[in-house]
Parts: sequence; structure tokens; C-alpha cells
Amino acid sequence: MVVARNVQLARRAATRSVLKLKQTYYHRLWYALTARKWDEFERLQREMKIRNINHDEVTYTLKAHQCILNPHVSSMSSYMVIEEMKRALVHPAVIRMNEQLINSYFELEELKCQPPAPLWQNFAKATWQTSLRLNRQRIQKLKQRLQQMDPEDVLKLGQEVGSIVADNDIQDMAELAHDEFLQDAFSATLAMDEIHDEPIAISQEISHEEDSHRSQQLEQLERDADAQMLTEEEAFTELDMEYDSELELETDLEYLYLRKTRENELND
Repeated sequence: MVVARNVQLARRAATRSVLKLKQTYYHRLWYALTARKWDEFERLQREMKIRNINHDEVTYTLKAHQCILNPHVSSMSSYMVIEEMKRALVHPAVIRMNEQLINSYFELEELKCQPPAPLWQNFAKATWQTSLRLNRQRIQKLKQRLQQMDPEDVLKLGQEVGSIVADNDIQDMAELAHDEFLQDAFSATLAMDEIHDEPIAISQEISHEEDSHRSQQLEQLERDADAQMLTEEEAFTELDMEYDSELELETDLEYLYLRKTRENELND
């Protein structure tokens, strides 16, 4: 039990930065879309690219519906996003869900009966939250497959992921790639009960005070994501308070591997 608990703490310490970044971008993209801040939405996408954070089913879904809601972008460009999803091998169910909704939108548009933007925003929210749930399930299955692999193969795979970018002398990107592997291997991403979002009423406008409050929350999240890693003792003390037995890992191999990763990060 003690070892399993230490595994959980080590895993959280190793993947804390990437998890914070992904959760922050999921929320910031959604709030930019609902607040109609299209410049902010584009800026966040560029920021993700600079930080080498690839699109997944969640961000692709937001990007596709942004093309419908953004009056400054051609609605037809949503089909380009669908093609990107297909090339990225996103789950077919997510592709069909978005593609068929978009097809229906254009059919209704020909009849001059397309849904107004506030109503379409509800469709966007439904697909976004569904993508979040599928994203979590996909990573849980990946974790199970990795746990069934030979230990040496798992360690070798983790090293190869980090070295792909390191060969290009871009250390920060190499570290992020390695963290990304750890996250996909041993953790689930944002859960449905972590969204903290209310249903969107049709024609409801976001007030200035609400917008300001959300901006402050997002700024705090970003500061947390960019903060330096805590020392080992401080990290384990803080993470111990956040311990969640639901995600408890049970193998000594994972503990040894993640503990070694954590020690290397602290030494760097």
C-alpha cells in the first residue's frame, strides 16, 4: 500500500506540468470560444504549437466548431479540420459526430434555417465534453496496454520518445515529449467531473464581471503551470494532501521508473 501510494505521488510529480498545461488550454480555448474572443482563440492555438502540444480529439473538436461560430472565418474551413482529424487518426466516433453535425448545419443553411450561434454553442459543448470523456478512456486503455508490456520495452519506449527531439538539440521540447509519454502511459486526463461548467442558456451573454473572474482564474492556472518544479520533499508533501486513491497504481516497476525520472528532473 505504501509503495502504491508513493507511485501515485511520483507519477503526479512527474506529469504535473503537462497535465496543468493541457487542462489550462482545454478551458482557455473553450472560454475564448464562448466569449467570442477569436483573436485569443487563435493566439492560444499558436501558443500550443510553440510549446509542442499536439492537437487531440478535444482541441480538434473545439477548432472545428470555432469555424462555424467565428464570423471572420469561412464556415467551410470546418471540413479542413475534419480532414486533419482523419489524418491524425482521431477516433472514428468523434470524427463522425462532428462531421455529421457540420453536414446538418450546411444543409439547414441552404434552407436559411441554420441554428443561431448561441444554440450551436450548445452542440459544441456536447461534442467537447464527449471528446473529453473519450480522451480519458483512450489514455486509460493505453496505460493498461503499457502495464502488460515487458518492463524493458516500456523503459526503452520512454527513452526513445525523449531522444527523438533531443537529437535536434532542443532540450525543452525533449523534456516535454518525455513528460507527454509519461502522461499518456500512467495517467488519465481531465475528467468530466473536473470541468466545473454550467449549461449554456440560449442567447445568454457573458457578463463583464463573469468574464473578468474567468480571466483571473485562467491566469492563476497558467502561473501554476509555468511554475518551477518543487523540491522532492516539498512535492511529495503537497501531493500527499491531494492523494486520490481512485488512480492508485499497483506495480513496483512503475514506481521505480517514475521515481528515477523524478530524481533526474530534480538533479537537472
